[in-house]
Amino acid sequence: EGVGKAMVADLVPKGSRGKALGIFYALTGLTQLVASAMMGLVWDRIAPSASFFLAAYIAFIAIVALPAVRTSR
Repeated sequence: EGVGKAMVADLVPKGSRGKALGIFYALTGLTQLVASAMMGLVWDRIAPSASFFLAAYIAFIAIVALPAVRTSR
């Protein structure tokens, strides 16, 4: 949580930090709600183990894609 807050604070002008943090946390909450609902559907409709395999697959894809999108300062 602290890293995201620091990143947002670094990227926006001083006068807009409150608004930017509000938008950041609203979008974070919305994406967590959607992700939880999707995993709940997978758990309920397919199988509990399928939700864990799907999460592992998504994490693997993120790890593989990370070097491609990584930028240096």
